Amino acid sequence: MKSKEENPGKLTILVIDDEPSLLEGIKCFLESNQYAVLTASNGLAGISIIGDKKIDLVVTDIIMPEMDGMELISYLKKSNPEIHIISMSGGGRFQQEFYSEVAAMLGIDAFLKKPFTTQMLLSTIKQVSG
Repeated sequence: MKSKEENPGKLTILVIDDEPSLLEGIKCFLESNQYAVLTASNGLAGISIIGDKKIDLVVTDIIMPEMDGMELISYLKKSNPEIHIISMSGGGRFQQEFYSEVAAMLGIDAFLKKPFTTQMLLSTIKQVSG
């Protein structure tokens, strides 16, 4: 996988979700739109990828095993404040608005409510990445 320095202008996106079919679907869609895409199934796996690669944008689920999205967002904003983050959630123990508000307080750039369309995802990525 080429880094941004080797391929100027191509955004590198890390997608983190514990649903394999959603993860693969987002990856295929973003790659078809000329993004470099890496994936992880939870926050801890995502952190190890971020430690090894130059990531421009993280798209992360909130409810995941190992390390959830809130912990990941908090970690990323402390260790890598310039990274853009889009969080997504289909709910959980609390209403989606709760997750959206907490994630916004932690410093995310955007929130997507599951289910969302691929066009909503693409539009949000373009908006966030400028």
